[in-house]
Amino acid sequence: MRGKFVAEVDHRGSSQTCPNCRIEVRKELGDRWHSCPECHYQCDRDIASAQELCNRGEETYRGTPEKQEIDSQIVVLSGVMSLDKWRRGVMSNSDIGKPSL
Repeated sequence: MRGKFVAEVDHRGSSQTCPNCRIEVRKELGDRWHSCPECHYQCDRDIASAQELCNRGEETYRGTPEKQEIDSQIVVLSGVMSLDKWRRGVMSNSDIGKPSL
């Protein structure tokens, strides 16, 4: 059985934060590509922002009693893409819109 978790997180600055190494990467509104000078992680700006929001949700969830109860189970974050796939860089255009398994 997989657990699902939904939490309210602060969205401010999510598009200015590298989801991989978590440093601030300033962008203008017209900049549509995330390119981190620190860890060299690159992807679409909106994808990077969504990844960072997932990071924040995961951090919110870590200390809750529900997390302690299902510690050995996989936690699926709300969304259509897997955070692990994002981080490994194996997400392809054909994966977009497909539910994660």
